Amino acid sequence: MKKLTLIFITILLFMIIGCSSDDSSGDTTGIGGIGGTGGTGGTGNVTIQVQGQAGNDGNYYFYINPSVAITLTSVIVTLAGSGSETIDMQNTQFQANNSKACVYYPQNYGTSGSKWTFEFKGTLTSGGEAFDVTTTYTIP
Repeated sequence: MKKLTLIFITILLFMIIGCSSDDSSGDTTGIGGIGGTGGTGGTGNVTIQVQGQAGNDGNYYFYINPSVAITLTSVIVTLAGSGSETIDMQNTQFQANNSKACVYYPQNYGTSGSKWTFEFKGTLTSGGEAFDVTTTYTIP
C-alpha cells in the first residue's frame, strides 16, 4: 500500500508539472538504452520507442518517441512483480521522432534489470485514428 501511495503521489506531481522536452540541461545522468518498439493496434499505425533516464532529482524518467504525431489519452504502466496503474494523459500531444518525457517514478523503481511495460492509448494527431500500442523496456 505504501508503494501505491508513493506512485500515486508521483503521478499526481507529473500531472501538475506535465511532460517536458528531452534537452541537455545537465540534470540527468544519461539516457539508458532504447526499449522495444511497440506494435500497431486499433486502426492507427504507430510505433513508440521508450528510453529511460535517471535524474539527479531522485526520479527515473521514461521518454517516448512515437513514429508519427500522437495524442495520448492514457498509459498503463506495469513494473514486473509490482502491479500496474493507469495514468490519464489528458490528451497530451507528442510529435513524431521527438523524444519527450512522459512518466517518471522514484529512482528506486529504476533499478538495473527492471522490466517495464507501457500500453499507450490515444489517437493519431492527424486524422484522429485510434491506436493501442504496447512497448516493453528493460532498464540497462
